[in-house]
Amino acid sequence: MREFIKTLIRLRKEYPALRWGSWRGVWAGQSNDALVYVREYEGERIMVVINRQGWLDAAFIPVETADFEVLLGRGDLELAPQGLVVRYMRPGMQRGPALIYHQTRRVGLG
Repeated sequence: MREFIKTLIRLRKEYPALRWGSWRGVWAGQSNDALVYVREYEGERIMVVINRQGWLDAAFIPVETADFEVLLGRGDLELAPQGLVVRYMRPGMQRGPALIYHQTRRVGLG
């Protein structure tokens, strides 16, 4: 847990959008245990996926590109007709409580 917190602190220092950016929710799970939100600041976009329940099959995010780099976590991204699919934390897999992605190419999101 200590390393996880250190990583969050480092990312917050490194990416201004995590400190000063606007906040916009783009997806919430039916049980409100999972949330995807976006932070934006001066052209930088960070997508954060949080999951309290320990598992989630997929989140569908309305986006036109899958050009994101992983900053934290090991979820899978896939561009589908309905938008970006975040496949994250299936039962029995240890992936951690959060994923953080940095968008590498600016295209519409939600």
